[in-house]
Amino acid sequence: MNAAARLHRSKLKKNMNYTFMTAFAAACLAIFLLPFLYMIFTSFKTHTQMVALNAPIWPAVNPKYTFQGENTGTYTFKVEKGGQLTDLTINMKDYTGQTMTMYTVPLEGGTKKNLALVEGFNQYAIFMDPAKPSVAPILWKGADGKGGLYKTLPVSWVFSPTWSNYPHVWNLTSPGTNGTFKLFPVALMNTLFYAFTTTIGILISCTLVAFGFSRFRFPGRDFWFVVLISTIFLPGAVTIIPTFTFFYKIGWVGTWLPLIVPAFFANAYDTFLLRQFFMTLPRELDEAAMIDGASPFRVL
Repeated sequence: MNAAARLHRSKLKKNMNYTFMTAFAAACLAIFLLPFLYMIFTSFKTHTQMVALNAPIWPAVNPKYTFQGENTGTYTFKVEKGGQLTDLTINMKDYTGQTMTMYTVPLEGGTKKNLALVEGFNQYAIFMDPAKPSVAPILWKGADGKGGLYKTLPVSWVFSPTWSNYPHVWNLTSPGTNGTFKLFPVALMNTLFYAFTTTIGILISCTLVAFGFSRFRFPGRDFWFVVLISTIFLPGAVTIIPTFTFFYKIGWVGTWLPLIVPAFFANAYDTFLLRQFFMTLPRELDEAAMIDGASPFRVL
């Protein structure tokens, strides 16, 4: 193998490695973003889709068909009513202007078709084809022709984002006739205030505690660190009632204090992460700073 061939092979292998790593990173990013994408999809769904069984994950609506009277014929079907087969005569003229639900109906031969429900019974159902409204309705007896409950059929879904959800929420939070403030901007400002203050509190408190556990030597340091870490395994449901009782006793219920003040008393998870990071830094850096007269706070 000459030098040119080896160089070409090396470049090809390098490009394949880059392609694999890029695809792997894209796949990881896609998995990471799945909850966010689900939240976006959910914001465009209707309430009907949210509560419907077997609804698709993407925004969709169940299309309705309104019969315009293209068929005025009279038809007689044998259907099951009250556990007995009986003749049912329907005049399609009576259904003019009626809105019908669309179902995905399995037919004989293994085919499926989107049909509009005219009448439904325990075992049988009468459907019509919206694509051919002038054709006689279809008596559905199940996919095998032995009967079937139409309510178990999947309804038809069509991709349709409900863009009106966003202005609807905004209008719900708009000021009323009495001049009250808009709820949405206030809620947004409250969220920003809460997020900003608690982040500052966590950064300050967890950094100080983690620095102490990683750099200072004092009796029982390892024991107290284990106690701190063990609080991670304590479920929040166990502490919620005692915590609420404590805040109620000191008169903090209904204020910002229970939300903000605990952030300034370090939590175990962030303290652990910061301590592990501090322990990777060489102690020679601390010693060099101390020689220059730096205090522990300045070393930090």
